Amino acid sequence: MSNWIVFSVLLSAAPAVASAADVVSSAGTSAGTAVNVGGSARSLAMGGCGETGRGEAAAVWINPSLLARLAQPQLSFMHGMWVEGVSVEQCAVGQPTGYGSFAAGFTAIRIGSIDTYNSWGTPTGKYSPGDMAVSLAYALGARMLTFGVAGSWLKSDLAEGVGATTMAFDAGASVVPFPPLTVSVSALHMGGSLKYGSRTASLPQTVRGGASFAFGKTGLTAAVEAIKPADGIHEIRAGAEEEFTAGKGFMVAARGGWRNGAPEGSMSGLTLGGGIRWYPGKDSDESNQPGEADGEVSYLIGAIALDYAWTPLGELGNAHWFSIALIF
Repeated sequence: MSNWIVFSVLLSAAPAVASAADVVSSAGTSAGTAVNVGGSARSLAMGGCGETGRGEAAAVWINPSLLARLAQPQLSFMHGMWVEGVSVEQCAVGQPTGYGSFAAGFTAIRIGSIDTYNSWGTPTGKYSPGDMAVSLAYALGARMLTFGVAGSWLKSDLAEGVGATTMAFDAGASVVPFPPLTVSVSALHMGGSLKYGSRTASLPQTVRGGASFAFGKTGLTAAVEAIKPADGIHEIRAGAEEEFTAGKGFMVAARGGWRNGAPEGSMSGLTLGGGIRWYPGKDSDESNQPGEADGEVSYLIGAIALDYAWTPLGELGNAHWFSIALIF
């Protein structure tokens, strides 16, 4: 498949993408792929369910209210190998304070190099189209109820000399009716439009809501989510995660999920993945320093999480997502 074909598919299909796990369920009329791609390999492995109630820096792209549940500062990176020739790079940082939680995120989507020609059909070189977005978010609230807002600056390049910029805004809320259950809702990509020359395209405004339930000490978390893009079909997602101890200082997770509207031939919307979390201070034999618990040593990094997700895309191939989070 040539990069030109990939580029054409993304231009027509990107508006129907509500997360990096979904390539296309129907053609749309919006633009700005970068604001659609967000999350972590953890949520993508769970069918794209991002409303899991856990505080993660990656919530800056999913529901900013979940940032209020950050317990420690966090820095995360994600690399995605999407459709052939398309890469997704993301970075997010979150900082809880006594005045709420602050976060920033950066997303870049590149489609690889494509040949360019002048009006006479003469090759003029190569060009790499793509989108990028920079996001800032703020969240506050107590354990039971949180609110969050985010703003993003988006830059979209379709071809050499053909590009546009705009602003978008997100808002979300999250409530815990009783501790095992978390319910969240968010409105994403509000306001703004991209003007490519004489043509104007709106952003893919999206409403998403979901719930997650943590089954006590079993390590099992289940989540379900509904998503409605302004110009696409309703999407339903479901996923589960099982975490268990795998030695001193290590936690291992197995994840799976399902989503409707998956590309034909993509195993009926199945997603799979897993991860490992390492707590450096809990597996050291060094002598404790004053004020430290038995068997633990103070480290700059409290935990390192590595996650992977596999999201099949039918005839388009398979997408692979890798993320790392540093928890301080």
